[in-house]
Amino acid sequence: MGLFDLFGGPKKSVAPPAPAIPPLLKERGVHVFANTHGRFGWDPTNPIPCGSSFSEVGAEKYLTWLKWKGAEVVAQRLGSVGVDGMPGMVDRYSLSVDEKNIGTIFLCAYSKNNSFRLPKGFSPSKAY
Repeated sequence: MGLFDLFGGPKKSVAPPAPAIPPLLKERGVHVFANTHGRFGWDPTNPIPCGSSFSEVGAEKYLTWLKWKGAEVVAQRLGSVGVDGMPGMVDRYSLSVDEKNIGTIFLCAYSKNNSFRLPKGFSPSKAY
């Protein structure tokens, strides 16, 4: 009998449980959150999945991919909002082209992948 057996074995560290991640659906290679409603990307209740090891990297990569009527988009983070059904905060970004505001989109970093789906009105700027 070893020393650990005498006292019930070595102590195991217990990590806090990770937040639940909403399930993702794959639609023809496109990632979207399940059980959402509203306009994809335009409404906080249907945010764009843009996860990575560092959420800002995922969001930055996704945002640089967007074009509006052929023009590059400039994004400015406005902060985060809580949304029922999401395990964490949803980030808000104000988008503009040539200093003209085109609207606010919503991204959620609580996914394993960046989405390949575009909000209505956008086109891809390059291979993603």
